[in-house]
Amino acid sequence: MRLRTTSPWRRGALVLLAANVGTQLVVAASAPVLSRLYAPYELGALTVVVTMAALLVPVSTLRLDLAVVQPEAEEDAYALAYAGIVCASVVSALTMLGLVFAGRDLARALDQPALWPSVLLVPPVVLAGGVFLSLSQLAVRQKRFGAVATRNVAKDSAAVGTQIGLGLAGGGSGSLVLGHLVGQTVGAGALLVSAGVRTPASRAGLAWSRMRTAVGRYRSFVLHLGPAALLNVAGLQVPILLVAVFYGPEVTGWLGLTMRVLVVPALVVGTAAAQLYRSRFSEMVRHGHREQGHALFVRTTLLLLPVGLVPAVVLLAAGPELFAVVFGEEWRTSGQYAQALAFVLAAQAVVVPVSTTLVLLERTLAQVGWDAVRLLVCCAAVLVPAAAGATASVAVWALGTASALTYAWMWWACERAARSYTPRQPENNR
Repeated sequence: MRLRTTSPWRRGALVLLAANVGTQLVVAASAPVLSRLYAPYELGALTVVVTMAALLVPVSTLRLDLAVVQPEAEEDAYALAYAGIVCASVVSALTMLGLVFAGRDLARALDQPALWPSVLLVPPVVLAGGVFLSLSQLAVRQKRFGAVATRNVAKDSAAVGTQIGLGLAGGGSGSLVLGHLVGQTVGAGALLVSAGVRTPASRAGLAWSRMRTAVGRYRSFVLHLGPAALLNVAGLQVPILLVAVFYGPEVTGWLGLTMRVLVVPALVVGTAAAQLYRSRFSEMVRHGHREQGHALFVRTTLLLLPVGLVPAVVLLAAGPELFAVVFGEEWRTSGQYAQALAFVLAAQAVVVPVSTTLVLLERTLAQVGWDAVRLLVCCAAVLVPAAAGATASVAVWALGTASALTYAWMWWACERAARSYTPRQPENNR
């Protein structure tokens, strides 16, 4: 009996892990090719565009996507997913309107005049990202792990293929941005095809009255996690924009390649672990199984420790040499930045998959507080060295250290919450 209960999750873990390994190997294999097709300043332009989109994507759904796994009724889950997509459409349209009028000035302010008109691709990237967030949570809720895996393969393959193809044809930074948009669009489309939009539950979820009721029930996600989402991504992305402003496009390109490479080990295992942890932990919360939930938290953390620590040790020992050999001597500085970010790489690999614990336990104010502090600390880590006239390397070391410390704090807060929360009465017993 126990095997039948847990086997779907084990099969899901294998499916997601296999897909993530495949797609991240594609991304990793493409990096040496892209580094020889594009200059650092061109990759810097892509980094800025991706950063701007990343600031808006989580906010675009007002975090209704995170509520999709919560309702007992499938119709309410669809209603929340569709409400998130509607919100993403509105945010995308408003972003396009703003960029049409102010995009040129924004590119100059970021010391990236070549961004225009590529910056106009940010709104469709935001819309595709919002669709993915909503539908991927629906797929996880329904244990359709194959759909999520297909999306991951399609997204990264399409993006890399487009970027390499356009680069071979002589394209510049605009080709990198266009490839990113193609990947996001293909990924969102792959999930939409498998979302079961013609089912009775889906049709019921499309009703405006049902959407309003569902959003009202989970309004804490909008009121608290909406601002928290902005604070959360700002803590990750605003420091990168500050690096672009104070240190220029070439440094931003070096940093962009570093981040592209460093996310591979965490995403290979971390994404699958995060999706499975959310689904399992939320189910345990709904049924009031606190001890099992805390055991899952601890077990997930221990399993992820080697994922973060092994690559971090390798980078600290030989980061610049590895980057120079693999990506070309022009990118040796990226290896130095990798050394500076090794600690935060380890922390993210361990903490990010279990960081939704506070959200799933509706500790939204604690999440907002952490996001706000991290934003201030990480921005200061770039602003203070820049104001003192320090080099970009000093700023990146400061940023990596500050980020790692904030993730350690997040793990402590999540562990404490998982261990001590008061189980609620299961919904089907009320």
